[in-house]
Amino acid sequence: MKTPPHTYPNPPLHIPFPFPPHHPHRCAPACNNPIFAEVVPETHRSLIYAFDRSFEGALAALAAPLVGILAQHLGFDGVAEVDPYDHAGNLRKARALADALLLCTCVPWGLCACFYSGLYWTYPRDKERGGVEEGVEGEGDEEHDMLLQGGQ
Repeated sequence: MKTPPHTYPNPPLHIPFPFPPHHPHRCAPACNNPIFAEVVPETHRSLIYAFDRSFEGALAALAAPLVGILAQHLGFDGVAEVDPYDHAGNLRKARALADALLLCTCVPWGLCACFYSGLYWTYPRDKERGGVEEGVEGEGDEEHDMLLQGGQ
């Protein structure tokens, strides 16, 4: 069996990440949900959770067309099939697609890193505000409970 001739000037960067498809799924349960639970008032949580999931899903739906558009701008032309007689063309297409995928993966992760790093400074203040607002809502809840019990 003959292996294709690949040359890696640098070691492959995917080796430290053996299961890349599982990495993005940790953001909601490990990062967003606990933050929302402490910052967002209880009455608005379901709305915020739903908005977060729908916004994330809408952006994810744009990923495949964006990769295609970027690949075309980076040199991918023609149809997506392998031509056994055009080795240089196949490599050009593969390189353009790889670069487009890299851009569409690294840029959003870089933005996420910037935004989540910003939470380091803003989260304690937001958490305090969330606790104060819940305290105010708690007083209204006691009045509501009294009305339900018959005004006693």
